[in-house]
Amino acid sequence: MNQDLFTHTRCRTIVQNSTFPSVDVLAGHEAWYYPGPGPHGAANPNPESIEEAPLITRVRALARATEPQPAGSLIWLDTLAGNVIGAAGAVEGADVVNAQFFDDLQTLDRVTEGYGIRPSLRAYAQVALFAIRFELNWLVVGEA
Repeated sequence: MNQDLFTHTRCRTIVQNSTFPSVDVLAGHEAWYYPGPGPHGAANPNPESIEEAPLITRVRALARATEPQPAGSLIWLDTLAGNVIGAAGAVEGADVVNAQFFDDLQTLDRVTEGYGIRPSLRAYAQVALFAIRFELNWLVVGEA
């Protein structure tokens, strides 16, 4: 099993050989069991068979559904920053990671005020801090 992981890491094929159930289908369940790569598996403890479109298909559909932005526009960053800050603030029983994230935001606010950082750069930094603190990879998808 570990050998498979190492091989997929080296070959950069982890995504194609993983399963990514959407959050909506996991609501009310505590575990996800899958027989192999792809968008099919079973949510538990109340067993429910689930099959969705592959991850890349869902990501492409989301990219097509977004409103096109003018070339060079970074307004979407403000919306995204507001969403990630709101999501972190909505967590009940906030933990150390949440506290560190909000402490990071306060430091960022002091720096941006002191140096006159552009709002779009501040929004980028807020989203980047969110990704760093919560150990996420932030990928931007769009049509070329």
